[in-house]
Amino acid sequence: MSFSKISLIFSIVLSSCIALFYYPKWNKESTEATISWDVSGYYWYLPAFFIYEDIRQLAFSQKIIEQYRPTPSNLQSFTHKNQNQVLKYSGGQAISFFPAFYIGHKFAGWMGYAQDGFSPPYQLAMFLWGLFVSLLGIVFLRLVLLRYFSDVATGITLLVLVFATNFLEYGFITNAMTHNFLFTYYAILLWACIRFYEKPLFQYAALIGFCIGMMALTRPTEILAALLAIGFGMRPALAEVKQRFLFCLRQYEKVFVALLVIACIGSMQSRLPGISGGMEAA
Repeated sequence: MSFSKISLIFSIVLSSCIALFYYPKWNKESTEATISWDVSGYYWYLPAFFIYEDIRQLAFSQKIIEQYRPTPSNLQSFTHKNQNQVLKYSGGQAISFFPAFYIGHKFAGWMGYAQDGFSPPYQLAMFLWGLFVSLLGIVFLRLVLLRYFSDVATGITLLVLVFATNFLEYGFITNAMTHNFLFTYYAILLWACIRFYEKPLFQYAALIGFCIGMMALTRPTEILAALLAIGFGMRPALAEVKQRFLFCLRQYEKVFVALLVIACIGSMQSRLPGISGGMEAA
């Protein structure tokens, strides 16, 4: 077995143990819970839309804050001049959270917990989903690094990243923040770019568009990742720029697919009730 694979397995096992046993935030309360502070702001779309069906007034918010105390006061939204509530964050992270929310909602019903979006099954599902996303990012990072560096250098890099940077905190403890999700999107984006420029297929183009779209919807400034996809592997030379331009022209159908996926994901924000509900009739 190669050193990088041993490093990957070691990183997955030990970081998972740290996540599950050192400081498992899913079983903490108040502002130490998984769904607290900024995470609760990203997440608020999901219970508002799917459970309470109240995205304009968010009337459930005060009760949730009093019962679960994810923040000291209502920091998830602000009051628009038309008196509707507008959620503070864009909806990309909420979309990334949806699989965990759905599973947590189902298990809450099966296990007799309150299906209110914040009871223990939701907290656990969110925590485990964040852990999975972090581990997925490490897997794809290894695939990317092996294309450019030796097996030993790749293995050492994985160990240093996981255990000697703040990725240990954001990936395995406070793992429902945007940091580790964006890390994984970037790792998948790099892998997809490698594959696309080697063999330009529609599935790689769509994956590039998906990653860029989700990243920008999570944190709008990440739209700059489109420059990474366009200029991937290029050297700062006019001849290379011309060559890349001609390549994109030849592969215009795939470029269109990537742009279409980005546009479709971006357009979701205009339909998300947290924005339209607050701005309607403004």
